[in-house]
Amino acid sequence: LELQYALKGLMLTNNRAMTAALRESGDDNLLAMFGEWHSLMQVIANQYSLPTDSRRPDLPTLVMEAEDIEKDLVMLSTEFGGLLSQTTAGDVAQSLSDGQAAVEFSYFPSWNEADGDYDFLYVAWVIRNGIKDPVFVELFFEEELEAILNAARSSSDIQTVQGLYRTITPGAPTAVVDGPGLYELVWQKLEPHLDGVSEVFIAPSGQLHRLSFAAIRDGDGAMLSDRY
Repeated sequence: LELQYALKGLMLTNNRAMTAALRESGDDNLLAMFGEWHSLMQVIANQYSLPTDSRRPDLPTLVMEAEDIEKDLVMLSTEFGGLLSQTTAGDVAQSLSDGQAAVEFSYFPSWNEADGDYDFLYVAWVIRNGIKDPVFVELFFEEELEAILNAARSSSDIQTVQGLYRTITPGAPTAVVDGPGLYELVWQKLEPHLDGVSEVFIAPSGQLHRLSFAAIRDGDGAMLSDRY
């Protein structure tokens, strides 16, 4: 509970600082975009705190709207792009006890050498008590996550969930999807920095809001919720 209050306090401080910075820039359009994004994120966070069957049916649409605005803000505003980097992680680290870690995800435009074009690169910072600086981990490009999401998509919600979280091809319960799954893409690179951790606090960003981290399965088939 203390960690949740710390994270909320840091978020509030950053939102105030961001609003002040945009006001000083004199760009009313960016300020309006940030206000819309912030309002959407509050609604999304509140909805994800509810049981699945109690959530708004248009929640996926709200998430996509927030993602689009966030991307525009990252591209147009250096202040917004540096929002997370302005956060002092020490307050969060001090709220963590032994066996706990916080993982803060973010993304920003970066050159994708494989495609010869710009894409959004997803990264993470791992924060633990007793470690002076957060550990920076480079994860994946957005198109890699989109490929997994698209491969799992099916006309049946049940088959989509099976395809996404169990690496099962939609419509073929025993077939395995080729290529890396969610665990390999999103979580595996974080494992070396979570040794001795049994509880993880996650702050997703962008398309990661569409995932249930607890349902992601590792290479042995165990869900992350079984390990943390």
